[in-house]
Amino acid sequence: MLTASEGTAAKLPKLDSLKWTIQRQRAIVLSAPVQPTALAELVLPAECQRTANGEQFLLYDSGEDDAHRFLIFGTQRNLEMLQQSKIWLADGTFKTAPLLFAQVYVVHGLRGGDDPMKTRHLLPSLFVLLPNKTEDTYHRMWEQIRILCPLAQPEQILLDFEKGAINSFEHVCLTQW
Repeated sequence: MLTASEGTAAKLPKLDSLKWTIQRQRAIVLSAPVQPTALAELVLPAECQRTANGEQFLLYDSGEDDAHRFLIFGTQRNLEMLQQSKIWLADGTFKTAPLLFAQVYVVHGLRGGDDPMKTRHLLPSLFVLLPNKTEDTYHRMWEQIRILCPLAQPEQILLDFEKGAINSFEHVCLTQW
């Protein structure tokens, strides 16, 4: 890693400013769309809503007018697999969340049935971009997942330690499934 003297470093722009300048220049050179600064400005082109095979991948968008906009990604096959899974696992990660979103929340389904002799596979099924980690946002997310997976009847669900996710799941899903 290169280092600069204190005097030189004091005259250089802040790291965030340099990153922003690089992004701006790349956008000009590559004719890339301008990076949105608010969720309402986020526009997903059609090619970003489908998989490489042409399958619908964006399953739900709460809308541009939603101050707490969130997106759910997955395929029809993912939904079918999740609905057949008796065991679900869900967890959020904050480090890999794209700009404007606080976290990527992933819902996994366990495949392989109840037979302990069969190989089981934990498969990521839904990927949710959430703007925050409030109980209300989790509540809305679980409500939408319940709508997307109307035939689901999970018997066990393991959640991370986010109190909002746990409370909202208990409220939305335990009364419905």
